Amino acid sequence: MPPSLRRLTDSFGLQLSKEQLSVVARLGSGSACRSIYSGFVEWQMGQRDDGRDSHAIAMQSDWPGLCIGLIKVDASVKATDSRSGMQRTVETAHLYQSWPLQAAADLQLLKQAIAEQNFESLGRTAEHNALSMHATMLASWPPLVYWQPDSLKMMHKIWKLRQDGLPIYFTMDAGPNLKLLFESGTLAEVMRQFPDMEVIQPFGDV
Repeated sequence: MPPSLRRLTDSFGLQLSKEQLSVVARLGSGSACRSIYSGFVEWQMGQRDDGRDSHAIAMQSDWPGLCIGLIKVDASVKATDSRSGMQRTVETAHLYQSWPLQAAADLQLLKQAIAEQNFESLGRTAEHNALSMHATMLASWPPLVYWQPDSLKMMHKIWKLRQDGLPIYFTMDAGPNLKLLFESGTLAEVMRQFPDMEVIQPFGDV
């Protein structure tokens, strides 16, 4: 759990469970609700109109050696925030009609990949899901284009590296930055290719 959120709740004398904290965090940012837990987390969509049943739950799985590399293309504030962008996409992009079905299918693939520690399936599904999300936002009106020229440059570099035999994939939120997925056995080579990236090993090394 982020220390700042724990300090905030403690200062008000709130004895909230992690589930309740996840609901509160989601009010500020959907992504924030996942940060209450470490490791793999599943975000429950929920059914209530007020969103109080939409929160994250921890997945009882680990993956020693799994690495995440943060590629910061632009750390400035986005011109269109994620919440406004999602609202615009839902209201104006006809492609959005197929998105919930794909998201549900991808979730099952990711769960299976995690259970089997199948890195190729994990990376392929995560990357395809991210690209599909950005394609759906691009189909909104006015178009939502979070990518920047350097975002595309990094994508092409990753695709070329993978074609040349380096098992590396990427995922993206609603923004220009990339998160690389790879395993610790290739850490040295990935660092050589992306020397400025920040590396996270959520489950430690093998």
